[in-house]
Order: sequence, then structure tokens, then C-alpha cells
Amino acid sequence: RRRRAAPLRAASADASAAPAPAPTPAGISETDAAMNVIKAVLGAGAFALPWAFANGGLVLASSTVLASLAVCVWSVHMLVKARQFLPAAKAEKIDTYTELAAAAISEKGGLATELMVLVCCFGIASAYMVFVADTLATVITPAVLGVGPVGSAELLIYLLPLWVGLAWIKEMSGLSLISLLGNVSCVGGMAVVAQFATQMPSQLAALPTWNPATFPQWFGSVAFLFFTHFSLPGIESAMADKSKFSLASFKGFAFCAALAISFGVMGAIAFGPAVGSNVITDLQGTGVVLAVKLLLCFNLLATFPVVCRTAFLTIEKFAKMGGFTMGTWSSRAVRTAYTVAAGLTAVAIPNFGRLLGVVGGFCCSMLTCFFPAMMYIWGAKAAGRELTALESAGAWGTMVLGVVLGVLSVFFA
Repeated sequence: RRRRAAPLRAASADASAAPAPAPTPAGISETDAAMNVIKAVLGAGAFALPWAFANGGLVLASSTVLASLAVCVWSVHMLVKARQFLPAAKAEKIDTYTELAAAAISEKGGLATELMVLVCCFGIASAYMVFVADTLATVITPAVLGVGPVGSAELLIYLLPLWVGLAWIKEMSGLSLISLLGNVSCVGGMAVVAQFATQMPSQLAALPTWNPATFPQWFGSVAFLFFTHFSLPGIESAMADKSKFSLASFKGFAFCAALAISFGVMGAIAFGPAVGSNVITDLQGTGVVLAVKLLLCFNLLATFPVVCRTAFLTIEKFAKMGGFTMGTWSSRAVRTAYTVAAGLTAVAIPNFGRLLGVVGGFCCSMLTCFFPAMMYIWGAKAAGRELTALESAGAWGTMVLGVVLGVLSVFFA
């Protein structure tokens, strides 16, 4: 017995002498990062895809999604490299897109990106208002609720006080939890549209395959979905192993591209050239259809304060830079004015697809193409890193692409 116990004691001694395992790095995994990228891409804008494919043509719209995927991957590479060009201690402290712009370009570069994000949030707010009004207009009807009908334009006005009240909210914890329903409602809505599409006769013969003349009108709907790079530095900074971010983002964008092409083609073939810019409004019925519509509207209402928070914080920051600190009522006055202006914009452009065209085509293109390229070029110069001819051409070409897409979307949509 003693002889048997000795090896056990020896093994116990060896185990106690062995070094403790290295602690697991804090942060999210590669899979978590890919899922966060998917969550950043998928949203209410997905319901404009059938309209975009029906107008642009199945081949051209599909090609545009694939080209957008390539641009997304390249822009991620530039953002990652821009962070790597910085001193390690400085790079570790960067959590947001605007902080990266300020560090890589200059403080003025950071302010320029903040201003662009501010405009982007304004456009998103207007798009949310139009989406909710259009969707509720198909619900408040005699056939569904036994009352109505009420038009989208009227609902935009009636709902404006509600949007203003939501803009006053500063406590985000509860709303952040509610906004998680966004992924459920989006996937559920897409599933219901797909289910309807399988029951409808094909209108493939009535659809174009390649219609570049309409490109400025619908491209913004694609850009609105995929050009979400202003949210990506935050995901990268949260990773345990930041070296895996490029691969994680590629997986997320590739999945979304495959889903976007499938959904866009299916919806366009089923609903045809007359499909609405918000395909949800083309669904008729109660039960599941009604539940999905109400859930989508509820989600956008709950997400509205979260989306606008960035804009309001930026406005308050600019005011403070000018020597004015906002109190409760001055803050509410600014939030009210901002929301009313967004509402009036929605009334002036009561078309979900057109709003996405401007916001996505201009703001998102600049934030995904123009500014990341600037960060890449300026960051390399500050670090004493000479870009190759191919890298330089790619960066400058991406800047030009962002400007061209922005001009097309604003002046020709």
C-alpha cells in the first residue's frame, strides 16, 4: 500500500509544481465578433432589397452586393492597418470610429467623422419614421383592425410627438435590451416574406437583368446595409484576439451578402416590378403577418433613442466646445428640434427606399470608403510606413469611389 501511495504523492507534488494555466484573454471570440458584424448589417433596411433588385435588375443588383462585399473587406483592412500604424499604447485606448479618425488623421479629422455620423443618424431617424408610418398604414385598415384607413403622411404627423418623447429618453439600459428584439423581428419578417414568396406566381419575365440607369436610386439601399464600418472599431476593440477581426468581419459580411442576394432575388421575383420600397407593406393578412409588422415597428421605436444617442452626444460635445454646457431643458429643446426636423424630412421624402438611397449612398459611402482610406494613408505617413504602389492606388481609388457614390446618390437619386 505504501508503495502504491508513493507515486500518487509524487504525482500530486508534480501537479502542484506545474505552472498555472495562462488566464484566458478578456474579450469576445472570433465567432462573437462575426455575429456582431451580422447584427450591425441586418436591420429594417433589408426589406428594401426586393425593391432594389426589381429596379436595378437581378444580375446588376447581385453584382453590386458582391462588389460591396469586396469594398467592405478592403475597408476593414484599412481600418485595421490604421490602428496598427499607431503606437501600441495609443491603439489600445481606441474604442470608436471617431477616436480612430482623430488619432490617425487629426483632431479635425475626428470632428469631420463625428459630423458625418451626426448626419447619418439624422437620415436613419427619418427612415425609421417612414418605415413605421408605412407599416402601420397597412395595419390600421378596416380589413385588419376594423378602423381606418389612415395614410402614411397622416401617421407621420400623428406619431411625431411619440418620436419626440422617445428622443428625450437618456437611460438606455432597458431600451438596449428591448432593441435586441431587432434581430428576431428582422429574421422573422424576412422568413414571412420568403414564405409568401413561395406561394406567389413568378414574375421573373417582367424583371430586368441589368438596368444601370436606375443605379443611383437603389444603390443606397445596399450601402445602408453593408457600409456599417463606423460601428466596426468598437467590435474589434472588444475582441480577445484582435488579429482575428479581419477574418471574423469577412465571415459576417459574406453571410450577409449571401442572405441579401437570396432575399432580394426571391422577393423581386415574387412581388414583381411594383414591389414597394418596404416589402413588408406588400404583405396582406392578420395573425403572423400582423405580429411581425407590429414587432418590427415596436423594435424601431425602441431602437430610436439608442440610434439618436450618438447624434445627441455629438451635438452636446460641439456645444461644449463652443463654451455652452446644456442643461436638462436646453438638451430637450435640441432633441425636440432635431426630431422634428427629421420628421419634416420624412414628410418631404415619404419613401423608405429614397431615404435609404441618400443616407446609404452618401453618408455610409463616405464613412466606409472615404474616411477609412484617409485613416490608412495618413496613418501610414505618420508611422513612417511607405505604402506600395498597389496599396496607395487602392486607398486613393477608394476615396474617389466614396465621393462618386455620394454625388450620384444625392444628385441623381
